[in-house]
Parts: sequence; C-alpha cells; structure tokens
Amino acid sequence: MNVPYYPIAFGAVLFGVLIALCVIRAHHSKERAYYIGGLVSGLMLLALISAFLLQFILFIVFVAAAFIVSVVGFPKIGEAILREAVTQRQETNVSEPLKARELLTWKGWFKLASQFGVRKTMYVYILFNMGITGTGLFILSIVGLISALYAPAIVIIVAGASIVLFRRQIEKNLLETI
Repeated sequence: MNVPYYPIAFGAVLFGVLIALCVIRAHHSKERAYYIGGLVSGLMLLALISAFLLQFILFIVFVAAAFIVSVVGFPKIGEAILREAVTQRQETNVSEPLKARELLTWKGWFKLASQFGVRKTMYVYILFNMGITGTGLFILSIVGLISALYAPAIVIIVAGASIVLFRRQIEKNLLETI
C-alpha cells in the first residue's frame, strides 16, 4: 500500500502548529479550555503518525478519541470564546480608527459593527473568512496537497460556521451595549 507522504507531512506540521498555538493561547489568556484544542490536535497528530505507520486500528482509535474530546469540550471552548469576546468588547473604544491587525481579533469587528451595522459587518466577516480559507485552499490545491473539488465545499462550510460564530459573538455583545 502506498502511503501519501505529502498530505501526512502537511497534516503533521499543521497539527503541530495548532498544538503550539493552543498552548500559547491557553497560557496567555489563562483559559484552560484552550488546552482542549491542543489535546484534539495532539490526538490527530497521533492519528496521522498511525496512518503513516499503516496502523489502521490505532488511526481509528485516535480519530474517535479526538472526536469525543471535541464534542465533550465544545461547550467549555464556546464559553471561553464568549468570555474573551466580552472582555475585548469592554476594552474596545469604537471611536478610535480601525487598524488592519484588529480584524484578526474581535475588537476590529466590534468597531465595524458599531459603525456600519451588524448585518453589513456580518457579510464582510463571512467574505473575509471565505477569502482567507479560499486562498489557502487554492494554494494547497496548486501544490497538490488537496483536490480542487474539496475546496468549494470547505469554503461553504466556513461560511456557515462564520455566520454562527458572528451571530453568537458580535450580536450578543453589541446589542447589549448599543
């Protein structure tokens, strides 16, 4: 059986980076819930290593464990993200000009929503997420790590998730203060 080395190597690097980002975020924000993301990424890294070693049963066990940890930890992570958004909303001065780097945090989206309204900002947020995801997937399909057929489906999933995330974070926080 031929092992797809490049996708496994890409996934291993990706999950390794995600582990580091989750641990750093958990350490800096003092939110233990972010360690759950690191644990899920670690389990997926182990699943990829199992696939590389052609250990199908271990692969299934690690993927199932990652799924279970994700489902069990989802409420805790959601609460942590909501607390972080509330903190950022309290720290945001909407009268200050928007900086480009603030679009990587909730602060920028709060500023846009207070200036242009929730609905217009939600459309921009969705397009922003779809653009970043689509660009990344386009690059991956050019390199040959993923099929170009998967990219549109993933972008649509990201759009749907963006709507849910936006409504939960922005609307709840802004409607309380505006």
